[in-house]
Amino acid sequence: MKIRCCVLLLAMLLCGCAVPAPAELPAETAEIAAAPTPESAAPSESETIATLAPVLTFPRTTRADALAMTNLMSVNRFLLIEDTLCGLDVDAAGAPRLVVWQLTDGQLSDCRTLVDGVAPEWLCQSGEILYWSNAAANGRLERMDLAAESPAAEILLDEHCSFLQVVEDTLYFCDSAQRFCRLTAEGDAEVLIETAVWYPYLHGGVLLYQNAGDGETLHLREFSTGEDRRLNDVASYAPLCLDKVIWYSQRSGDGCVLASLDLRSGRGERYDSFTFRGEAQFLRDGGKWCVRLFDFSPAITQLSGPLTGPWQEAVGDLYRMCDCLGEELRVDALYQKDGRLFCFALVNAEGQEQRFVSGTVQE
Repeated sequence: MKIRCCVLLLAMLLCGCAVPAPAELPAETAEIAAAPTPESAAPSESETIATLAPVLTFPRTTRADALAMTNLMSVNRFLLIEDTLCGLDVDAAGAPRLVVWQLTDGQLSDCRTLVDGVAPEWLCQSGEILYWSNAAANGRLERMDLAAESPAAEILLDEHCSFLQVVEDTLYFCDSAQRFCRLTAEGDAEVLIETAVWYPYLHGGVLLYQNAGDGETLHLREFSTGEDRRLNDVASYAPLCLDKVIWYSQRSGDGCVLASLDLRSGRGERYDSFTFRGEAQFLRDGGKWCVRLFDFSPAITQLSGPLTGPWQEAVGDLYRMCDCLGEELRVDALYQKDGRLFCFALVNAEGQEQRFVSGTVQE
């Protein structure tokens, strides 16, 4: 199950509490091929968790794979498609909509509404088809054909769906019972794993996932053979695989601690100096892989009533969550202390940002 303490109701709920600036991962990971080592990472605790048989391991990930994986764990409310940015927007009354922005040399312009009443989560693409889970409609599975003469949202499954991922033009997702499924050509959900699955990422025919029925531990499943292997023995959340090392949030008391698992040696590390409540969020900042640690309060606030203006003065600090991570660009959602959405920000590799919301860009 998820340990994140925020609930995205209409994709705009967030706990009002401080989020520190992203910190670099304990090891140098500017290049994914440079795997972290215990010496450079200086873990607080180390143990051999498992000895992995060579027949079943997670294939090596490229930077593009890692970006896709961290986007999936971050709910992916935006999607960078060539020279456009597609994703969530809200109107002046706070109503959600799916929009597309023009992107020219990393600058936003010309916002166009695709469909009203959609708060997209886990946005993904297969050719000209967009898929998403609509948080404004109980997370039901929807899609849109951008090549159609009059593109419109189509309901595929009228139940909550999550962790949408397209692999070789096939859509994989979790249904309302958290079973891992794929969408058939007839538009039905074919169940591939009956047990409750969280944080699934399919890569090279192997699924990395959290098995909620096995102590929330990380598992690998190879569908061609049916083999399933448990990787560790601790509750683990929101993994990211860099090269052959899996980074994740590990349950520790009433919160979490940053941890890693080397798939080559089976050695697991934990970093007690990186402790937090909720899940760690991985992102690239300044050319390096970094981690944002959240300390959510139990209270959940909801955006209610109209915005008083997209560029109103923020009260106190703004808290960020990454909604989309690209090779050169990142989209953050910025929230005020009371949980209200303030705006979004398109951030480039140099840290320069454009803030935008309600179809307008801050001058």
